[in-house]
Amino acid sequence: MWLGYSLSAQSLKTVEVAQAYKDRDRINLSNFAESIEYIQLETNEETLLSYPTVRGIQGDSIILVKSRTRICIFDRATGKYLYDVGHMGEDPTSFTSTNNLGFNNLNGNVFATRKWNLIEFSLKTGQVVNQVPEPDLSQYGPIKTFKIGERGSMTSQINYREWMDEGYLAGYISNHAGDETMKLIIYDTKGGVKKLFKNHRTYERVQSQMIKSTISSFHSYGGKSFFKEHFSDTLYSFNLERMTPEFFLNTGKYSPPYERQDELTSEQKSNLMFINAIEQDNTNLYFQLEYKNKWRVGLFNKKTNQTFISDPESDELNGFYNDLDNFVPFVPKFRTQEGYLVGTISAEDVYTWFQENRSRANKLQDHLKKFRNIDPEDNPIVMIVKPKGAN
Repeated sequence: MWLGYSLSAQSLKTVEVAQAYKDRDRINLSNFAESIEYIQLETNEETLLSYPTVRGIQGDSIILVKSRTRICIFDRATGKYLYDVGHMGEDPTSFTSTNNLGFNNLNGNVFATRKWNLIEFSLKTGQVVNQVPEPDLSQYGPIKTFKIGERGSMTSQINYREWMDEGYLAGYISNHAGDETMKLIIYDTKGGVKKLFKNHRTYERVQSQMIKSTISSFHSYGGKSFFKEHFSDTLYSFNLERMTPEFFLNTGKYSPPYERQDELTSEQKSNLMFINAIEQDNTNLYFQLEYKNKWRVGLFNKKTNQTFISDPESDELNGFYNDLDNFVPFVPKFRTQEGYLVGTISAEDVYTWFQENRSRANKLQDHLKKFRNIDPEDNPIVMIVKPKGAN
């Protein structure tokens, strides 16, 4: 019963990606957004971060930012740096990787990684309050072992983890072997496995010198968890009982062939359409499309069944065209529990925008003109969009 797999598709919606690409055009932010807010993260010698990424926003109070070696908390209202959570190291109070996870929405703790286990830090004390052991996959299916080069090898393992708003961890088991039998495992913060879904697709592994990191897209919406694989055109919902196809992202003749994924050259891949970074709300499905070594944002209106693909504002900047205040474009990265869409833009991109849009910059509102003096090496600016109809 652990490996049950429901593929009922009665409510499957089709997103016409390939057709919309032919008619690509500017997508105005005002089509779905009511307002936009900017928060400049404080930058000084103490707070300058290496490759910072915003991983979560907790109500109106704090912003969680992770870099390669640090986990930092900033003030939600002002962008001021508040404090670090934990530290990188080998001692019992440290982490060995910041990982991709954000807040545990059930208790407000922050996730990190120590070796193969997840750990949780309390925001109140800064101490480790929980360790989540990695599930033993050998209990649920045959462990695949395959060679990497002449001397190396690798076995079946969880390659990507995501905390879902529904109150559990979802772990993706990449099909590096070509015939991996496991796909997705659901477990709790004690390491207890709640569900494991089988992998039914195979390919011939021909590149033995390396392994590829397949990107997966996870998000939560409407009490459901959602999941999409890199070499797939289907977005599934899943829970503790079943996995169900919800959206078919129709890329037509540009569809990535799962069974040939290890044979494709870089040039062949560039001629295919890959869809990543999916989010949604009551009205829209938001996504990113990669094609011909360029990426664009996409929008599917769930009420009208219309699909739109953007054209870049410039070679350097892409996203939804910001006609709300005529500033930098917006790219959603995640959605808060309150229904707000959150994105970031690097200080370097803001600097570039001012250099290339001098006439528009002169017409900006005063609270935006202050970004004119931004240093390209500063921490990023957080952009928070309130969609129409959001609470």
